[in-house]
Amino acid sequence: MRKTVALLISFLCCFPLAAQDLYEQYIATYSDAAVAEMYRSGVPASITLAQGLLESGMGRSTLAVQANNHFGIKCHGWTGMKVYHDDDAKDECFRKYESVEDSYKDHSDFLRYKDRYKFLFDLEPTDYKGWCYGLKSAGYATDPSYANKLINIIEKYRLYEFDRPQTAASRNQTTTRKQTATRNQAASRHQERKPRESASVRREIPESPSSMEKLRKADGFSFSLSREVYERNSVPCVLAFGGESYSSIAAEYELFLKEILRFNEEDADRELKPGELVYIRPKKNFSRKGLDKHICDADGENLRDISQRYGVKLKSILKMNGLEADSPLREGDVIKLRTKSMKTRKTLLAALPVLLLLAAAAAYFAGSWYIDRYRPNFTRDYVLYVYPDSSPESVRDSIVRGAAPRSLRSLDRMLRKECSQPKPGRYVIDRKVPSVYVARMLRLGWQTPQTLALSGTIRSRERVVKLISRQMMVDSATVDNALRDNDFLAKYGVDSTDFFTIILPDNYQLWWTASIDEIFARLRSEYDAFWTEERVEKARLQGLTPYEVSILASIVQGETRREEEYPVIAAVYLNRLHRGMKLQADPTICYIYGYTLNRVLRKHLEAESPYNTYKYAGLPPTPINAPSKACLEAVLNPDSHDYIFFCASPAFDGSHRFAVSYSEHMKNAREFQRALNARNRR
Repeated sequence: MRKTVALLISFLCCFPLAAQDLYEQYIATYSDAAVAEMYRSGVPASITLAQGLLESGMGRSTLAVQANNHFGIKCHGWTGMKVYHDDDAKDECFRKYESVEDSYKDHSDFLRYKDRYKFLFDLEPTDYKGWCYGLKSAGYATDPSYANKLINIIEKYRLYEFDRPQTAASRNQTTTRKQTATRNQAASRHQERKPRESASVRREIPESPSSMEKLRKADGFSFSLSREVYERNSVPCVLAFGGESYSSIAAEYELFLKEILRFNEEDADRELKPGELVYIRPKKNFSRKGLDKHICDADGENLRDISQRYGVKLKSILKMNGLEADSPLREGDVIKLRTKSMKTRKTLLAALPVLLLLAAAAAYFAGSWYIDRYRPNFTRDYVLYVYPDSSPESVRDSIVRGAAPRSLRSLDRMLRKECSQPKPGRYVIDRKVPSVYVARMLRLGWQTPQTLALSGTIRSRERVVKLISRQMMVDSATVDNALRDNDFLAKYGVDSTDFFTIILPDNYQLWWTASIDEIFARLRSEYDAFWTEERVEKARLQGLTPYEVSILASIVQGETRREEEYPVIAAVYLNRLHRGMKLQADPTICYIYGYTLNRVLRKHLEAESPYNTYKYAGLPPTPINAPSKACLEAVLNPDSHDYIFFCASPAFDGSHRFAVSYSEHMKNAREFQRALNARNRR
């Protein structure tokens, strides 16, 4: 026995370590691909790795194993190989890749070229939290906690270190030996790919290498895979080989694609010509001494060519010459490359107080920058509701009252800078977040889901209107009009008389800003999900359709609030239906009179209505309330008995007494009547 216990304890202790090993293994295997994609596309490596870990189950999901699909990307617009897998629906189509690296590349392009993810690339590459919240807001996943799951993975395994691989070697010494060895092994592979500019002797390229041939003659350049780093205007640069692009050179020198495009003043990645000059650091604002101007000597020359040739920023050239980017150039035109010399030493000394003042201002702004972006600024958690007509001022005042910021200036700065007009929504402000995240949350619409609780007895249109309008942004008039509009309800398979059918009392996770269409679409989807093939078959065995099950369940729910009696009462009514008897259900009489009756009397049984089950055999036309899932299950799985009659128990505890014969039933009814009369006399 002791051995068994010891083995069990050992297994339980080792299990988390095994799972951790799988995470570390995945990171070590695919970190290179993630970093390469970061340089090529601009998607942070931490985001790619975290999503890959989460979506692929550490590379062990069915899609990852069978299709090399580590991100669960479906076939929309896909012309390549495909696989079919059960996800949100049965046999959904997913993309299949030749390799995991292809999956990583397609994931980057998926984010890069989808308009809804475009705003993410305006964030700092190291802002992994902004990326996580942004992915959730853009609809990458339906899981409300998707962003937090990604953040937890990134922070637990320090994946943010891969967003700047050159710092990956400096690890916290408290990390376990295994983690450190695995992570440093992956990081070392990136270190090998660091820029070779430090190991190269920078040489100035001749001023006008118009072609590879001219370059060879002038500078003895050897076209080989051993690339040298040159200087143009004291700016490091390289010469492109054939078949290269900005993205490939960016990866070689560990730059983000958008960085190298900015250095070279390009808008997009493209294939480079052999010998084309590519800057790997920002160009200067003016040319070095001795190169004050450029004289155009040929037609077809443009201002960007001149900018690249001399290592001077295009915008500086435009400013110095008063030109536009597309200004035509003619032979003999003089283009200024340098302004007047720097001011004298006396001028610099005179400007020293100003420089000191500027330094003080810089220190102030640096402190403000840190406070705005990193220091928690709120003393209380707060749920903020922003309506479409809410002004920025009213939203700000609500935050001040509810979240009580430590620094009001910090909040005001970030709201002015990041959020000129907050998006409507329900937002949960965590007291641990800085001002910048609240501002971005409001600007980008990072809502926290609202729980729509459809619970209790729902037996009137007014009740449905109240429940929805009190918990969601949609107003009561909109909900009421929708429940009266048969054209609107027809989209969801119901009308104004039987909308109870698709309302299953439960808790629904929705955005607070959801429209009435989105709310009813969700209700319909939950209803359809409930009616599985198995339940439809059970209904058929009872001689009922799903719609008829809802009708009978609504009557059962109207009879009792005791859930344990649902299957018994459901069986009573099914026995009556199978014997061709009238249901004689009091709840249907209460429904006719709008649930205003305290007691059902004989005179009420004469009401002329298709819902009068004392007059008409079979089921009423529609449900008389919104039956719970428990009631529906009771009709599908009724008790097996011969009871045909039941009446309330004289104990007045909400239970009932059941009978097979009418005489037994009348005995039970008289006992209840005597108890009721005695109770009324007291």
